[in-house]
Amino acid sequence: MRDWPALLLSFLVALAAWYSLRERTPVVERALSVPLQVVGLGQDQVAEGAPKEVFLRLRGPAPLVEGTPPVSAYLDLSGAEGAFSREVRVAVPQGVGVLEVRPARVEGRVEALFTRTLPVEVLAQGAWVRTDPAFVEARGPRSRVEEAVVALGLDQGGEAVPLTAFGPQGPLPGVDLSPSQVRVVAREAPLFRKEVPLVVKPPPGLKVLDYAP
Repeated sequence: MRDWPALLLSFLVALAAWYSLRERTPVVERALSVPLQVVGLGQDQVAEGAPKEVFLRLRGPAPLVEGTPPVSAYLDLSGAEGAFSREVRVAVPQGVGVLEVRPARVEGRVEALFTRTLPVEVLAQGAWVRTDPAFVEARGPRSRVEEAVVALGLDQGGEAVPLTAFGPQGPLPGVDLSPSQVRVVAREAPLFRKEVPLVVKPPPGLKVLDYAP
């Protein structure tokens, strides 16, 4: 090849230009939160204890770190059954470093998805509310769905009432209801009303100073 000196010179010039441009590109740090993707589970499994997002601190060239960088975080639960403790993995562009991941490890439990029927109860002041439907389907982690006893809503005077799954200790996050709201078909006055005295018995050593009905 007679032109190899010219080709070599062109290559060296391009390399120098690339190196010069690289040196002029500022290196920055950035903190951001990204969704945590859970992979490796079956269709009828769910991960209890996995956060919705993780916090990342990145360092790299400004064009790759600023804006909306192509960064993803995921939790691989392949083969996990019952309790698990797995490291959060992060995928970043080449040239970008991960300085911090929080949480870096997630502990939780893999549970089977479970479905059961719950009765609907709508609370209304001075009225009894009939709804359509009167029962809904609850779906979520088995331990939470088995704890659910009622799909509860609060009547605000509208035609539709949103519902929340409740157990003996209160609302149950992570339990989805289908449908998630019901239609009010009737509001009826209670058959009777009776006032009864309120008796409060505090534990030994405590006394009631005040109360609100």
